[in-house]
Amino acid sequence: EINIMDINELYTADAHEAGAECRIVNPADGSDTDCYITVIGIDSKSFRAEQRKRQRKALDAVRSNKPIPDDEFGLLVESCTGWRGFKNDKKDWPFTKKNLMALFENSPLIADQVDKFIADRENFIKG
Repeated sequence: EINIMDINELYTADAHEAGAECRIVNPADGSDTDCYITVIGIDSKSFRAEQRKRQRKALDAVRSNKPIPDDEFGLLVESCTGWRGFKNDKKDWPFTKKNLMALFENSPLIADQVDKFIADRENFIKG
């Protein structure tokens, strides 16, 4: 039997734009934490626009014989819209792009978790 779907059931960009929470696993022991990072998905308009912007910068650098900007976690940081549960010296650690970059630079395993979460489209499909 053929499954006939309404076109609206096929659209994913809005769900990716709304974002989803990625639960962080402790890199030291693999246990679940109460820390969450809210991210947009790869099908969101914001993610695709940021990705194009970064590609243009790299292409412009190549055309100008300049080094390509080294921005290991830049796209990932721009894909995050908030967090909860993070503490620094037992105080709530506010979500800022600077704090997020520090987290990713000092714990690449957390950055890797978030990167894999963003790339998995199923994390953004509302079921």
